[in-house]
Amino acid sequence: MQRLWRKLDIRQRRVAALIRTGNQARDRRDWPMAATSYAAALALDPGRAPIRIQQGHALREMGDHTGALAAYRAAAALAPESADAALHLGHLLGLQGERREGLALLRAALHRAGADPLLSAAIAELSRLEFNAAWHAAEAALARHDRAEAASHYLAALAEVPSEAVVLAGLAERLHETGSKDAAAAACRRALSLSPNLPQAETVLALLERDEGKLEAAFARLDATLKRQHANPRAWAAMRDLRAELNLGIRRLIAAERGVRAEDLPAAFDFVCFGTTGSCNASCIHCPTNKPETAEAPRHPMPMPLFEGILRQMAEHHFSIRGQISLGLWGDGLVDPLVVERARLVRALFPEALVSVNTNGAAYNPRRHKALFDSVTQIAVHLESLVPEVYAELMAPLRLERVLPKIEAILRDFPGKVYVSVPVSRLNLAELPAIRAWFLERGANGVAFDGLASRCSRDRTTFDRISLGASPIRCRPEQVSDCLIVDCDGTVTICCMDFERREPVGNLARDSLIDTLLSPARREVLDLFAAGRHAERESCRLCYGDPQTVVA
Repeated sequence: MQRLWRKLDIRQRRVAALIRTGNQARDRRDWPMAATSYAAALALDPGRAPIRIQQGHALREMGDHTGALAAYRAAAALAPESADAALHLGHLLGLQGERREGLALLRAALHRAGADPLLSAAIAELSRLEFNAAWHAAEAALARHDRAEAASHYLAALAEVPSEAVVLAGLAERLHETGSKDAAAAACRRALSLSPNLPQAETVLALLERDEGKLEAAFARLDATLKRQHANPRAWAAMRDLRAELNLGIRRLIAAERGVRAEDLPAAFDFVCFGTTGSCNASCIHCPTNKPETAEAPRHPMPMPLFEGILRQMAEHHFSIRGQISLGLWGDGLVDPLVVERARLVRALFPEALVSVNTNGAAYNPRRHKALFDSVTQIAVHLESLVPEVYAELMAPLRLERVLPKIEAILRDFPGKVYVSVPVSRLNLAELPAIRAWFLERGANGVAFDGLASRCSRDRTTFDRISLGASPIRCRPEQVSDCLIVDCDGTVTICCMDFERREPVGNLARDSLIDTLLSPARREVLDLFAAGRHAERESCRLCYGDPQTVVA
């Protein structure tokens, strides 16, 4: 225990506290306090490039452009590959008239970013510096909602644009927004002649095809674009919108064939969770997994033909994924021997989807699992304590000293993709700030402190002992209608808390996806929830949970 806590020494905890103070001041736009707090944190730990950038933002907002430039330059020196540092330094230099150096830095940001919003910001800044008067006039007209005048100025900018493919693509986006579709197409063609397969230009062309009613052609173009460069939120949004249009036509056909309403089928899923394996290497004290009450539940991995069949039905019917597809339900996602192959298939069929693998980290094997990096959006790590004795009690039979090095390896191997979930209980409540600091200092993308849930257990003795004061959980109808929860044998449940699978609403090993979504059992649940009659479902009657915990 002492060895672990030495890592969170007084100095680093002080740095973390100063950064929190700076962030809170930034959020309420108290720029002097933010700048002071960041400066104090950097005096103790000068090597933090992201905090140098935040310091630069605060100084810039205060009007201290000299200080902001110094902070951005320091960040760029500390992190030469940072698109963020190059973008903000280039932007500020451009504002001060240092056009050549600003352009060079913005182009560097463009090549490093790989994804919006940095990419969009770099395009906008390049365009502003390159086009000068014509671009300014167009942007001003667009701000006044005068699309006709904006279009004429954008066309003037197009006539003088240099041979910069990404700037042309940015101009094409603006032209499309103003309704100048022919000019937008011309800008895209010029951009693609300079840089074949440029995602921004391909996305605008797909939007133009969609506008013309060429939905399948637009889908094929976006699909190819996202497979070449997955991290492109503008293309994600376009693909989701396009799937919605294609799905509407399919739902209307199914409705006519089956004598139901089109709205009886979901147009999209907010959450899709696959029980890719029924095995878990932990038996947390508040979880039914590996307990006698779930002894009848299957423990095998989901057969790959079943998994692929469900995914392909989702793709063929063009169900849009507004939230995420998760691999790992009541078993650990990394225990699944086919997790890499499954993630690749999800990415191939739904290149715009957010893909998550859920794990406690104990099964992580870098030689096998690093291959997930290109396919997943996040690794969701479940951890309940950084104190060995508390961890051992909450997450038996796992041991922190064995699992923590694997979690550190995940943080190293998946930079910017690790999201941490910490169920809050009486046993770990005091250490939540330390848990957050530990993970954020190692590059976690976020740490969520989730309310403890009873997981529909009949015996709530342990749950009641460690919960903070639970109340019944009552889901809204759309939390069922817009979700798909499938266990490893194809069993479909109404939610991910029904560990004992008491009340299934279908089985995708036996029935088609459409039959399952239209099943009487599923319809009954939706009607009960709409009427507030949750207590008539046994699993819902037993479902209790704590509220989300806010950590200062």
